[in-house]
Amino acid sequence: MKFVAKNVCVDSGTIVIADLIDFLEFSDESLTQLSDRVECRGKQFNIPSDDYQVHWNIKNTYNGEIDGEGDLILNSGIVVVIDPCYLVRDGWGKLLRDTKFLKNPPAGWIIIDSMGGDGIYEVEINLLKHDGN
Repeated sequence: MKFVAKNVCVDSGTIVIADLIDFLEFSDESLTQLSDRVECRGKQFNIPSDDYQVHWNIKNTYNGEIDGEGDLILNSGIVVVIDPCYLVRDGWGKLLRDTKFLKNPPAGWIIIDSMGGDGIYEVEINLLKHDGN
């Protein structure tokens, strides 16, 4: 399953690909409120809940083309592609402390921090279920 997250705004030098529900731990807002905020600076996609292998690519960054892969654990069916500072404004400090500045993220999060700077990025994503389909 392939899709593109266009116009992902980055201000903390980081993009996260994760399940939206995982951000409830770092916010006092509801899932609906968080979902509404995603549309301002990131993208969200409705995808069947499952465990996925993710391959991602960003063609134009300060460091040239970058790509990588990781595992996504999706329970809510809503994948977000966003700079987490925009999503958990009031919980940003807690998120940074609890994840050791995103060096130890929750299981199932994919951290992209090799763009070389802030900006607006287009993230190409390919999901493959861990069962091979």
